Amino acid sequence: MKLHIYQLAFIAFTAFTVSSCKDTDINDEHHYDNKLYISSVPVTEDLLIKEDVLFDSRKITYRLAAPVDNEIQVSFDAKPSLAATYNLSYGDNATALPEAFYDIPVKNVTIQPGGISGDDIIVNFVNLNQLDDSRRYVLPVTITNVSGIGLLESARTTYFIIKGAALINVVANIKENYFPIKWT
Repeated sequence: MKLHIYQLAFIAFTAFTVSSCKDTDINDEHHYDNKLYISSVPVTEDLLIKEDVLFDSRKITYRLAAPVDNEIQVSFDAKPSLAATYNLSYGDNATALPEAFYDIPVKNVTIQPGGISGDDIIVNFVNLNQLDDSRRYVLPVTITNVSGIGLLESARTTYFIIKGAALINVVANIKENYFPIKWT
């Protein structure tokens, strides 16, 4: 009797497995919308205020989920008004970076047909050594306009954090110190 139950269960499992197989190409089905998004890190915290650093730059990369058939126009710009959004989202108290300390030379880019990205956006930071190193600054850079495709709102903005560098003036000299440990 037990043997018949196992045989029946095996036949039912095999029939279920065979009948559930489909002959479809996974590439024919998209389970997502093709939208533009910033693929760079959402928060970049490696910009430091130092006396010897006069110029620094960072890049912003962006992508589409899949290649497109038409040309896509994308515009980027700094939005200091989003500093409050950053502070609320990340529990920080950063000040918007004044306009005199950054430059975005190219703000408009094009994604060519068949492509998933275009040229990176470069953000130049200048005279950071003139900032108050006891404060934290934030520069939000966002996609302001995109034509020809949708935009993923959750990955629309990236934040650059500028903060004072740690300064270590004195290092302990432990060369002459010896602490014996008596293991028992």
